[in-house]
Amino acid sequence: MQSENLQEPLFPVFVWEHGIVEIFKGALYNQYVYEGMKFLSDFSSTWWLILIPLIALVKKYGSKIGFSLIGLTGVAVLVCDMISYRLIKAMVARQRPDFYGEICAASECWGFVSSHASNTFCAATLLTAYLGRKWAVPFYSLATLISFSRVYLGKHYPLDVVGGALLGLLIGVGALALFDWLKERWRQKVNKVQFQEKKAFARHTFFVVVFTAIFCLISIFY
Repeated sequence: MQSENLQEPLFPVFVWEHGIVEIFKGALYNQYVYEGMKFLSDFSSTWWLILIPLIALVKKYGSKIGFSLIGLTGVAVLVCDMISYRLIKAMVARQRPDFYGEICAASECWGFVSSHASNTFCAATLLTAYLGRKWAVPFYSLATLISFSRVYLGKHYPLDVVGGALLGLLIGVGALALFDWLKERWRQKVNKVQFQEKKAFARHTFFVVVFTAIFCLISIFY
Protein backbone atom coordinates (compact mmCIF):
# COMPACT_ATOMS: atom_id res chain seq x y z
CA MET A 1 0.00 0.00 0.00
CA GLN A 2 1.49 3.34 -0.99
CA SER A 3 1.12 6.78 0.50
CA GLU A 4 -0.95 9.30 -1.41
CA ASN A 5 1.95 11.76 -1.30
CA LEU A 6 3.99 11.52 -4.50
CA GLN A 7 7.44 12.44 -3.14
CA GLU A 8 9.90 10.02 -4.74
CA PRO A 9 13.21 9.08 -3.04
CA LEU A 10 16.42 10.48 -4.51
CA PHE A 11 17.75 6.93 -4.80
CA PRO A 12 15.96 3.67 -3.98
CA VAL A 13 16.50 0.98 -1.38
CA PHE A 14 18.51 -1.82 -2.96
CA VAL A 15 17.27 -5.38 -2.78
CA TRP A 16 20.38 -6.60 -0.95
CA GLU A 17 19.82 -4.02 1.79
CA HIS A 18 16.26 -5.16 2.32
CA GLY A 19 17.53 -8.74 2.38
CA ILE A 20 20.03 -7.98 5.16
CA VAL A 21 17.34 -6.39 7.33
CA GLU A 22 15.06 -9.38 6.77
CA ILE A 23 17.86 -11.77 7.79
CA PHE A 24 18.30 -9.91 11.08
CA LYS A 25 14.56 -10.12 11.65
CA GLY A 26 14.53 -13.83 10.86
CA ALA A 27 17.47 -16.23 10.75
CA LEU A 28 19.88 -14.11 12.83
CA TYR A 29 17.34 -12.81 15.32
CA ASN A 30 18.18 -13.34 18.98
CA GLN A 31 16.19 -11.89 21.86
CA TYR A 32 19.25 -11.11 23.99
CA VAL A 33 21.09 -9.48 21.10
CA TYR A 34 17.93 -7.55 20.25
CA GLU A 35 17.67 -6.19 23.81
CA GLY A 36 21.37 -5.27 23.75
CA MET A 37 20.99 -3.43 20.46
CA LYS A 38 17.88 -1.70 21.78
CA PHE A 39 19.84 -0.56 24.83
CA LEU A 40 22.64 0.89 22.69
CA SER A 41 20.18 2.60 20.36
CA ASP A 42 18.24 4.34 23.14
CA PHE A 43 19.95 7.55 24.32
CA SER A 44 17.84 7.59 27.50
CA SER A 45 19.64 4.38 28.50
CA THR A 46 23.15 5.38 27.43
CA TRP A 47 23.36 9.11 28.29
CA TRP A 48 25.65 8.33 31.22
CA LEU A 49 28.36 7.26 28.74
CA ILE A 50 28.97 10.99 28.19
CA LEU A 51 30.50 11.07 31.67
CA ILE A 52 33.46 8.94 30.54
CA PRO A 53 34.94 11.42 28.00
CA LEU A 54 33.92 14.31 30.26
CA ILE A 55 35.94 12.94 33.17
CA ALA A 56 38.85 12.14 30.83
CA LEU A 57 38.83 15.66 29.34
CA VAL A 58 38.68 17.34 32.76
CA LYS A 59 41.50 15.13 34.00
CA LYS A 60 43.68 15.97 30.97
CA TYR A 61 42.89 19.66 30.48
CA GLY A 62 41.30 20.86 33.71
CA SER A 63 37.67 21.72 34.37
CA LYS A 64 37.52 24.96 32.36
CA ILE A 65 38.99 23.63 29.12
CA GLY A 66 37.47 20.17 29.61
CA PHE A 67 33.91 21.48 29.86
CA SER A 68 34.59 23.85 26.96
CA LEU A 69 35.66 20.95 24.74
CA ILE A 70 32.55 18.99 25.70
CA GLY A 71 30.50 22.08 24.82
CA LEU A 72 32.20 22.41 21.43
CA THR A 73 31.60 18.72 20.76
CA GLY A 74 27.95 19.17 21.68
CA VAL A 75 27.61 22.08 19.25
CA ALA A 76 29.22 20.06 16.43
CA VAL A 77 26.94 17.08 17.10
CA LEU A 78 23.91 19.37 17.17
CA VAL A 79 24.88 20.82 13.78
CA CYS A 80 25.43 17.29 12.48
CA ASP A 81 22.00 16.24 13.74
CA MET A 82 20.30 19.22 12.12
CA ILE A 83 22.01 18.56 8.77
CA SER A 84 21.16 14.86 8.78
CA TYR A 85 17.61 15.14 10.11
CA ARG A 86 16.35 18.42 8.68
CA LEU A 87 18.28 18.66 5.43
CA ILE A 88 19.50 15.35 4.02
CA LYS A 89 16.61 13.13 5.09
CA ALA A 90 14.08 15.56 3.65
CA MET A 91 16.10 15.96 0.45
CA VAL A 92 16.71 12.24 -0.17
CA ALA A 93 13.35 10.95 1.17
CA ARG A 94 14.56 7.34 1.29
CA GLN A 95 12.31 4.85 3.05
CA ARG A 96 13.06 3.22 6.37
CA PRO A 97 12.56 -0.57 6.56
CA ASP A 98 9.19 -0.09 8.29
CA PHE A 99 8.01 1.84 5.23
CA TYR A 100 9.59 -0.36 2.54
CA GLY A 101 7.64 -0.13 -0.70
CA GLU A 102 5.85 3.05 0.28
CA ILE A 103 6.46 6.63 -0.85
CA CYS A 104 7.49 8.64 2.20
CA ALA A 105 5.78 11.87 3.09
CA ALA A 106 7.30 12.73 6.49
CA SER A 107 10.60 12.54 8.37
CA GLU A 108 9.35 9.60 10.44
CA CYS A 109 9.70 7.30 7.43
CA TRP A 110 12.89 8.77 5.93
CA GLY A 111 16.07 6.89 6.69
CA PHE A 112 19.02 8.37 4.77
CA VAL A 113 21.15 9.31 6.55
CA SER A 114 21.07 7.75 10.02
CA SER A 115 21.32 10.50 12.63
CA HIS A 116 22.52 7.96 15.21
CA ALA A 117 25.45 7.09 12.94
CA SER A 118 26.31 10.66 11.98
CA ASN A 119 26.13 11.99 15.54
CA THR A 120 28.17 9.21 17.14
CA PHE A 121 30.90 9.25 14.48
CA CYS A 122 31.12 13.03 14.70
CA ALA A 123 31.54 12.82 18.49
CA ALA A 124 34.06 9.97 18.17
CA THR A 125 36.17 12.02 15.74
CA LEU A 126 36.28 15.07 17.99
CA LEU A 127 36.84 13.20 21.26
CA THR A 128 39.62 11.09 19.74
CA ALA A 129 41.35 14.27 18.56
CA TYR A 130 41.08 15.78 22.05
CA LEU A 131 42.08 12.72 24.07
CA GLY A 132 44.54 10.96 21.76
CA ARG A 133 44.69 7.91 19.52
CA LYS A 134 44.43 5.41 22.38
CA TRP A 135 40.77 6.43 22.66
CA ALA A 136 40.07 5.79 18.97
CA VAL A 137 39.24 2.09 19.39
CA PRO A 138 36.64 2.48 22.19
CA PHE A 139 35.02 5.59 20.68
CA TYR A 140 34.77 4.30 17.12
CA SER A 141 33.79 0.82 18.30
CA LEU A 142 30.89 2.29 20.25
CA ALA A 143 29.86 4.42 17.27
CA THR A 144 29.98 1.33 15.04
CA LEU A 145 27.90 -0.74 17.47
CA ILE A 146 25.28 1.98 17.79
CA SER A 147 25.13 2.30 14.00
CA PHE A 148 24.85 -1.46 13.59
CA SER A 149 22.04 -1.53 16.15
CA ARG A 150 19.95 0.66 13.87
CA VAL A 151 20.17 -1.95 11.12
CA TYR A 152 19.63 -4.90 13.47
CA LEU A 153 16.53 -3.27 14.96
CA GLY A 154 15.14 -2.64 11.49
CA LYS A 155 15.23 1.15 11.79
CA HIS A 156 17.69 1.74 8.96
CA TYR A 157 19.18 0.09 5.91
CA PRO A 158 22.97 -0.49 5.69
CA LEU A 159 23.63 2.45 3.36
CA ASP A 160 21.74 4.74 5.75
CA VAL A 161 24.27 4.11 8.51
CA VAL A 162 27.25 4.12 6.12
CA GLY A 163 26.15 7.51 4.81
CA GLY A 164 25.59 8.73 8.36
CA ALA A 165 29.05 7.58 9.46
CA LEU A 166 30.71 9.35 6.52
CA LEU A 167 28.74 12.51 7.24
CA GLY A 168 29.75 12.38 10.91
CA LEU A 169 33.41 11.91 10.02
CA LEU A 170 33.27 14.80 7.55
CA ILE A 171 31.60 17.19 9.98
CA GLY A 172 33.92 16.07 12.79
CA VAL A 173 37.03 16.81 10.73
CA GLY A 174 35.51 20.08 9.53
CA ALA A 175 34.69 21.11 13.09
CA LEU A 176 38.25 20.36 14.20
CA ALA A 177 39.62 22.50 11.36
CA LEU A 178 37.24 25.32 12.28
CA PHE A 179 38.11 25.13 15.98
CA ASP A 180 41.84 25.17 15.17
CA TRP A 181 41.35 28.20 12.91
CA LEU A 182 39.39 30.06 15.58
CA LYS A 183 41.98 29.14 18.20
CA GLU A 184 44.79 30.44 16.00
CA ARG A 185 42.90 33.67 15.32
CA TRP A 186 42.36 34.11 19.03
CA ARG A 187 46.02 33.41 19.77
CA GLN A 188 47.10 35.98 17.18
CA LYS A 189 44.73 38.52 18.68
CA VAL A 190 46.01 37.88 22.19
CA ASN A 191 49.62 37.96 21.02
CA LYS A 192 48.98 41.23 19.17
CA VAL A 193 47.51 42.80 22.30
CA GLN A 194 50.39 41.49 24.38
CA PHE A 195 52.88 42.82 21.79
CA GLN A 196 51.28 46.27 21.89
CA GLU A 197 51.36 46.18 25.67
CA LYS A 198 55.02 45.18 25.62
CA LYS A 199 55.84 48.02 23.19
CA ALA A 200 54.04 50.52 25.41
CA PHE A 201 55.83 49.19 28.49
CA ALA A 202 59.21 49.39 26.72
CA ARG A 203 58.48 52.95 25.54
CA HIS A 204 57.46 54.08 29.01
CA THR A 205 60.47 52.36 30.53
CA PHE A 206 62.76 54.11 28.02
CA PHE A 207 61.36 57.54 28.90
CA VAL A 208 61.67 56.82 32.61
CA VAL A 209 65.29 55.70 32.17
CA VAL A 210 66.14 58.77 30.02
CA PHE A 211 64.41 61.14 32.43
CA THR A 212 66.18 59.51 35.39
CA ALA A 213 69.55 59.73 33.59
CA ILE A 214 69.01 63.43 32.74
CA PHE A 215 67.94 64.14 36.31
CA CYS A 216 71.05 62.37 37.62
CA LEU A 217 73.33 64.31 35.22
CA ILE A 218 71.76 67.63 36.22
CA SER A 219 72.18 66.70 39.86
CA ILE A 220 75.85 65.86 39.33
CA PHE A 221 76.80 69.04 37.43
CA TYR A 222 74.67 71.42 39.35
